[in-house]
Amino acid sequence: APPVPYRPPSRQTAGAATYPTATTGDAYRDASDGWFDRLYVSLGGGAVISENLDGKVGGLPYSVDLDLGYAVDAAIGTYFTRAFRGELAFTYRASDSSSATIGGVGAGSANLTTYSFMANGYYDFLTDWTIHPYLGAGVGLDILSGEGFSAGGLSVSGKEGVEIGYQLIG
Repeated sequence: APPVPYRPPSRQTAGAATYPTATTGDAYRDASDGWFDRLYVSLGGGAVISENLDGKVGGLPYSVDLDLGYAVDAAIGTYFTRAFRGELAFTYRASDSSSATIGGVGAGSANLTTYSFMANGYYDFLTDWTIHPYLGAGVGLDILSGEGFSAGGLSVSGKEGVEIGYQLIG
């Protein structure tokens, strides 16, 4: 039977689909083909839905209600076999808050920004369908940056740092 024609797989970023923007030919070629023939590039974006941040400072509860944010991502990858592929990806995520409180007193606003650098691996299910399902996982680094806020002489410090990131993709 002839090979299944290539249809770009979609990627999920915070609930919004993104699509490869360039491929160099039929990405489902054999592993014996040159790596450049199996290369793909992906660009995308989507919505970021963050959980609210809650905690205590000075014995008083604080809360940051994060609004709907956005994400932008880019990746470059290659097919190792017809079904296995890998990529290096970068994602920028931003969420702002119009409401931050300490002990019920308004404390202004805050925001949270994340830069993610991930290595992802995928398994593509080779089907005769128009849609090609896949499963993937990734690991990398998340660089976090969050502003602090204060009210009534109490303050909640922002978060800056680097953490190990991981994801399941499908």
